Amino acid sequence: MLDWPSMWAQNAAIGPDEATHGLQIPSLSAPAGSALRAAQAWHATCFEAGYAIDIVQVDAELDDYSLIVVPEIFMTHPQLAQRLNQAASRGAQVVITARTGVVDQSGHGVVGGYLSQGPSADYPSVNGNCLGCSARGDQAEPPAATMSLAELTGVRVLDQIPVLDAPVSAWNWEGEPDSSQPLAQAVAKGLNRNLQFTLDAHGPLARLLARSENAPLVAYGWSENLAINDDVEILASYATGRLAGQGAITRRPQGTGAAWYISCDLTPAARAHLLKLAGAYARLRPVFAHPLPAGVSAHQRGSCLFLLNFAATSAEIAGVVGYDLVGANQVTGHLVLPPRSGAVIQMA
Repeated sequence: MLDWPSMWAQNAAIGPDEATHGLQIPSLSAPAGSALRAAQAWHATCFEAGYAIDIVQVDAELDDYSLIVVPEIFMTHPQLAQRLNQAASRGAQVVITARTGVVDQSGHGVVGGYLSQGPSADYPSVNGNCLGCSARGDQAEPPAATMSLAELTGVRVLDQIPVLDAPVSAWNWEGEPDSSQPLAQAVAKGLNRNLQFTLDAHGPLARLLARSENAPLVAYGWSENLAINDDVEILASYATGRLAGQGAITRRPQGTGAAWYISCDLTPAARAHLLKLAGAYARLRPVFAHPLPAGVSAHQRGSCLFLLNFAATSAEIAGVVGYDLVGANQVTGHLVLPPRSGAVIQMA
């Protein structure tokens, strides 16, 4: 899910999110601190898992999706939580990431904890002053919300806590490095390294990691203090720091589906593990049954299988049987795709 007004609001916001703008984001080409970071990260993870992916806006129809990722939709949308709730009730797994539901449509922080719905009590939404609405002065207010993301997930964000590095340098009043100046230390955050920390997995996530040789669950750069309802399952908790023992990743059953909340930035490996679990709940299967080389995607359209090689090297793909409409030749189980090329296979 993607939302341009949310990106504008996030890039203009003043707050904890600014503190992470210098962090090195693993395996991402989007600039550190960019509002695209989460969308790009989750798209990459779904791509690598071999899933068919659609990019939709917040007002898109969700009936056809069994897994919905809501990555950093910074701005609240009045009907979004209700529509996500309807999707979860019919069986979809709704995965919501940190920095979602932070400001209202006027760009002011919501009250009652992030993920709660509605305008700030101090700065109510004003007609014609709405980042997510038309610029016309006579534009009507958005429809009233029927539920909030906090109600959907069973989680409210009480505090956002960037995980920062110790200062690499500080300055005295003459402009020279001086580590004895506490104020200078606070200002010189020195965000030149990627800080990682571990999470303790619980329940089904712990069992999945155990089958992966007890792979560690690692996050970096961002954490949140959550208020969690009693009907919410905690899949992972913070292992160290001021939030040690508190919930970090949650799942709340809703109908035949569930709403997930991730309060920290996961490394690519940790994100892949979590997606594998969410995909299992959603009964997702990769488009192509056989493992695909890195950089290769598969898409099924009717009886045709589209294979695209985005990598700079050739890719060998096993298990392909049919007629290659691009190369005009029969494929009997083994296909070699040149760099940055594709094939359309009429399946046998």
